[in-house]
Amino acid sequence: MNEIINQIQAYDHSKFKNVSLMEQIIKKYNSLDSDTQKQVEPYMYVVYRGKFDSLFTSANYIQAISWGNKVVCHERFKQERSDNKDHFFIEDVNSLLVAYLENKNPNLLSKAKQYIQLIKKFQRRLVIWELYMLGILVF
Repeated sequence: MNEIINQIQAYDHSKFKNVSLMEQIIKKYNSLDSDTQKQVEPYMYVVYRGKFDSLFTSANYIQAISWGNKVVCHERFKQERSDNKDHFFIEDVNSLLVAYLENKNPNLLSKAKQYIQLIKKFQRRLVIWELYMLGILVF
């Protein structure tokens, strides 16, 4: 268990740049028994966030959605600064909307609408508002 935690810390120190280390961590994490996974889970936030970012930036929106769910459901997401949450939700909305347009799953559209409502609360910040409007145009 210490080995995977050390790898997660090394990945965090790489500023999410070491993609091969991220993939190794995910593979190792998936091979752990459920009890050990529960112990490691508090550390996995940076890996989930990095995987989502990697998939989003490479336009793998459908795959990014499941990792986005892991990010939002993680306890550490609640501790993120507001601007980090806003940025994340904007990317997640874009992923959800593109995936919706590709396969017409109404659940994706519903989740995108939910996140758009969260973004609307912070429209007082100009940059966030501009990104939000871009999402609305895609929508």
